Amino acid sequence: MKIYQRIVTLTAMLGLLVLPTLARMGFDKNEFLSKPFSQWTKSEATKILNDSPWALIQEERSFGVINSQFPNDFKFTLRLRSALPVRQALMRMKQLEANYDKMSASDKTAFDAKNKGTLDCPACAQNYVVTLSSSSESQRDFDWVFRTYRSATLESVQNYIFLAVDKGEKRSLVHFIPSKAIGGEAMFFFPRFDDKGSPLVTPNNKKLRFQISSSDGSLSKNFEFDVAKLLLNGEVAF
Repeated sequence: MKIYQRIVTLTAMLGLLVLPTLARMGFDKNEFLSKPFSQWTKSEATKILNDSPWALIQEERSFGVINSQFPNDFKFTLRLRSALPVRQALMRMKQLEANYDKMSASDKTAFDAKNKGTLDCPACAQNYVVTLSSSSESQRDFDWVFRTYRSATLESVQNYIFLAVDKGEKRSLVHFIPSKAIGGEAMFFFPRFDDKGSPLVTPNNKKLRFQISSSDGSLSKNFEFDVAKLLLNGEVAF
């Protein structure tokens, strides 16, 4: 069965109702970004990853007859992975897990070198990178993203996943890394620049949209970001 046939079948069986994207309440960029990320607490780093302008959470709940083979709820988390604040938050989470703040100077240097890729993200210079994960409260071992994309190839999904801005321009998928385990993230890469060297997203844009749709048009998921809220020092942080 093709990948998007599985998505449509699952959606139809559950009778999923898409709930509004969860609002980001009380996020103050100045509060978080006025100090070095190495001073962020775990709750501050988590807020960047889950409740900031660079992350959207979308929930779906089932209605009608529930099929016991599948959960009756899903939560999808989309992150603008190439955005510097997200990279910093991921790095900070690694630091906190490793008890970085209590390391010696030499151990910190070794840690920084080992995890340099998380923060620097060499691929981000030429690509917008987005990650998508999912979870379910009713069946914690059921991961929609992992189940759907674990066997997918770039060729099987690239015509149905894209980034777009409000002026109609969009970027097609050029690289894809499926999540490796339940609870992981699938990573999607889109060209940052067009043939003229212009980026897709600029301060002049109002909206940025990540969309996944099925080949027959029966399923479409959209995650929409407010570009003005992505600005840092007048530039789009993505």
